[in-house]
Amino acid sequence: MDDKKIKEQAKGILDSFVEELDKVQGLEEARVEREEDRRKENGGKDKCDSFFREKMLNNSKNSRDGYIKSSKGKWVK
Repeated sequence: MDDKKIKEQAKGILDSFVEELDKVQGLEEARVEREEDRRKENGGKDKCDSFFREKMLNNSKNSRDGYIKSSKGKWVK
């Protein structure tokens, strides 16, 4: 299947989903606006030490430049 067909199918799915959502009673429109779309490293309450970070990167099958490389939806055909 080529990219154009996949995009058309995805758009069709999303459009039909939106149509069905419009039929649901009692939903309120919600909007979240954020200044940034990513978390800052070590910005949370729980801090990880360098040992933990190194261990996680070493345990990862695929890491590069201090980050774990992952794939999304690999199981989807």
